[in-house]
Amino acid sequence: MIKRRCLISPKYRDINLLNQEMAIIERNIPWKHFVLDDFVEYKPFKRMQKTLLSKKHKFSVQDGDVNYVQFALLKYLPLAKVFYSREFKTLIETLAGVPLALNTNSYVQLRYMNQESPEFGIHVDTVEARSFIVIHYISSDWTEEAGGQLCLYREESEFGNPTTIVNPIENRLICFFSDETNWHSIKKINTSWQRYSILSEWMVKEKKKPENIIV
Repeated sequence: MIKRRCLISPKYRDINLLNQEMAIIERNIPWKHFVLDDFVEYKPFKRMQKTLLSKKHKFSVQDGDVNYVQFALLKYLPLAKVFYSREFKTLIETLAGVPLALNTNSYVQLRYMNQESPEFGIHVDTVEARSFIVIHYISSDWTEEAGGQLCLYREESEFGNPTTIVNPIENRLICFFSDETNWHSIKKINTSWQRYSILSEWMVKEKKKPENIIV
């Protein structure tokens, strides 16, 4: 039997190496988030990137969404296997420090923004339960003039003056909790560059309360 090869970069799938990288990938300004560059091994990533971006995708927009977020279920199997793998789940649970379960209402999505997309205003990813948001940037040839950066804020009132800016560089993974204070936005695309990313939401598993014992 041929063992399935994991395409996540060795420094992230090996927990011992990951611990050595933690000082680099864990950021705490303005709030805790993790940035993992060169997330997938280079050659497989470039091959999958070329194939994925050459395909035609049928994107949907949720009714009433003023931000016009275009999304589709990630169906490209070679890349989808990365985000549904045991190794990936182990990695993000190590980063989060808690057990996680994939949100099966959204699964793993391909997201798209272009010059016609509006700026994604400041918001928090509020849900009924706490979750861990994971974003992987796919598009190549990003420049500062292109826009599309993820902006992080301490407070809602700081919109337009972010504390931290995360550039959507190809093969970069960023993840953070969906806490009510984790304010963020996405800058508008200013050029013909197209912003493709993969997003998944992982729900924090609540600890089971022990049953009352009557003696």
